Amino acid sequence: MLVASLMLGGLLPMNARTRDHWGPSGAFRMPVGDPYQVYEDRPRTPGPFFIVRGVAWEGERASHQGADLGSGSAGALVRAAGSGVVVSAQDHGEWGGYGTHVVLAHRLPEGVLAYTVYAHLREYSPRVKAGECVQAGEVLGRVGETGHATGPHLHFEVRVARDPEERWEFARVEDPLAFVDARLPTYRADSTGIEANFEWAEYAGLVAPGARTEDVLTHGAWWRMIAAGVRGPALDPGLAPLELHDSLVAERMLWTGSGHTSGSPGQEIDWSELAHDLGRARALGVRTGPAPLRRARHREACTDVLGTPAPAAHVSALISREGHPTLGEAVMLFADLAGPAPEPAKPAAKKPVAPTPRAIAAAGTKPAPGTKPAPGDSLRRTPTATTAHRDTAGGKARKSQASATARRDTVTGKARSSTSSAKAAVRAPGDSLQRTAAKTAAHRDTLGAKTPKKPAASSVASRPPAPDSLRAHAPRDSTKRVARRDTSAAAPRAVARRDSTRTPPPAASPAATAADTSS
Repeated sequence: MLVASLMLGGLLPMNARTRDHWGPSGAFRMPVGDPYQVYEDRPRTPGPFFIVRGVAWEGERASHQGADLGSGSAGALVRAAGSGVVVSAQDHGEWGGYGTHVVLAHRLPEGVLAYTVYAHLREYSPRVKAGECVQAGEVLGRVGETGHATGPHLHFEVRVARDPEERWEFARVEDPLAFVDARLPTYRADSTGIEANFEWAEYAGLVAPGARTEDVLTHGAWWRMIAAGVRGPALDPGLAPLELHDSLVAERMLWTGSGHTSGSPGQEIDWSELAHDLGRARALGVRTGPAPLRRARHREACTDVLGTPAPAAHVSALISREGHPTLGEAVMLFADLAGPAPEPAKPAAKKPVAPTPRAIAAAGTKPAPGTKPAPGDSLRRTPTATTAHRDTAGGKARKSQASATARRDTVTGKARSSTSSAKAAVRAPGDSLQRTAAKTAAHRDTLGAKTPKKPAASSVASRPPAPDSLRAHAPRDSTKRVARRDTSAAAPRAVARRDSTRTPPPAASPAATAADTSS
C-alpha cells in the first residue's frame, strides 16, 4: 500500500485523491501507430511506425536509454502505453535533451512501480498535467522533434523504480518494446460487443492475463475486480486471495450484511452476493475510466449479454437471477458502472444573426418586427452614419459652390449685357461725349447704383442747346429698359459736368469792341 506522504518519482506529492483514483496497470499497448506491433524495418509505404533506434548498452550502462519510433513525419498521436498517473508533463525547453515530454507512473502486480517516458513531443501538444490519472490508450500529445532530436520521432522509455521516491531519471532502464510485448492484451478489440469491454478490463487490471469471457466468476476473480476497479486504498490485486479479501473487508469495500457467507477463493459466486457488492461499488465510485463503447453500442452490448440496457442501474433485479455469473457478465456490469465512452464533440451551431443596416439597405428589405440588431451593429452604424453625413455635407458644399458660381455668372452676364447695350447706344462716329456717357452708365449699372437724379434747372438753363446728334438715343429695346433710361439720363449729366468744370471767358468791354472795329 502506498503511503500518502511520499513524493512519487521525486516530483509528485502522493495525496489522498491521487491514491484513491490511481488504479493498477494491467495490459500494455504500443504508444504510437498500431497498438499491438511496431515494424523492425522501415516499411515501403509511409505511415506505419518502425524502430529507428533501440536501446544501446555500454557494459551495464545504457548509452541510449529508450527506443526511437518514427514514421517519417510529425504530428501522429501519442497514447499512454498503460493505465497510470502523470508524474511530470513538461513543455518549452530542452529538459536534459528530452524536450517536451510526459512521464507516467504505473502500479504493476506484486507492488512493482514502473515509469514510461514519452519524449520529443511537439510543442504545445501535451494534453495532460501532473497528478492526472490516465487510462491505457488515452492521448498524451503528438510526435515532434523537440529537445536533442535530429528528426520527428517518439523517444519511448520504460524504467523500473527500486524506491517510489527515487527520481524517475535514476530508475533502472528496461527495453521498452520487450516490456510492452510481454504485456499485450489477450483480446484484440473489434470495437463491438463484449470483446472490446474485455480488452478494456485487461488494461484496467480487472481480469488476470489469459482469462476468458466464458469462465465462471469465482470469489477470487471477483475480489480482484473490486480491488482494481473501486476507488479506495491502493491495494495490490496480485495479493493472495484471502489476504486481499481481508483488506477489502477492512476498507468496507465488500458487503458483509445478513445472509453473507464468506466463500473460498475458488468457489463460484452467486448473483445475490454480486448484486450487493455491486451496490457498494456504485456508492464508492470506480477508477477505471469510461468504458470503450459509446452510448448506443454500449446499451446494445448490455442488452445482448444481460438482457437490459442499463444493468448497473437496477442491481436489485440481479438478485433474482438464477445460476452463476460468468466473468464476461461481471465485466459488462463493471463497464456499465463506469459508463459509456464520451460522445465526440459536436460542432457549435451557428446562431442566426440579424442583418446589419447596411445589408438591409443594399437588399432593399426591412427587418422583421422584434428582430434585434446583430452584435456590433452599433459599431458599424457609426462609420455608416459618418459616411452619410460626409456625403450630405459634401453635397451641400457642392450645391453652395454651384449656386455661387451661378450667381457670379448671372452678375457677370448682366454686367456684360449692360455694357453691350451702353456701347450700342452711344456708338456714333466722332462723338466722344456719347462714349463717355455710355461708359459711365455701364459702370453705374455694374455696381447696382440707383437711378441718377435729374440735373438742376440752373445748369440746364445756362447750358447751350446740344446739337441733334448729341440728343440722339440708342435704338429701342424693350428688354433693356434700365440701360436705355440710364443712357438717356447720362448724356445731360455728362454735359452738365463738362460745363461746370469749364468757366466761360469774360465778355469784352465796349471800348475794346470799338477798337477792334476801327482797326
